[in-house]
Amino acid sequence: MNSKRFINKVSYMLLAILVLLMAIYYLGLLSREQLIAAVFAKLIMTVHFIIGMKLNVKGLNKPQEIFMIYVFGGMAVRLFFISGIFLFCIYILKLNFIYLIFSTLIFYIFFMALEIWYLTKNANKLLKFEK
Repeated sequence: MNSKRFINKVSYMLLAILVLLMAIYYLGLLSREQLIAAVFAKLIMTVHFIIGMKLNVKGLNKPQEIFMIYVFGGMAVRLFFISGIFLFCIYILKLNFIYLIFSTLIFYIFFMALEIWYLTKNANKLLKFEK
């Protein structure tokens, strides 16, 4: 699957999630504090996902050792990036810690599932270097 087409489909899903969050807020099922934490978590994890996808796509046509460096090195870089952003959101922006962590966990699982799905769809590009 083409990475640009995949990112476009994910963008539509993200827009739908944002609309859903706003609708839930306007129905009174989310407080303003919960909505802000969820939107920030969504933004943080979207950046996390885009960086991960760029690294995955870059490493996809490389030998397995290089691919693993891109994937695991990218995970380490993204971990430090997210840690810094979390500290900024909690200490500077004063977002609710519990709401932010819970929302981030939900988006993290969602985006990791998308990354894994993309990589399994493109596994043939990885397997051609193993022969």
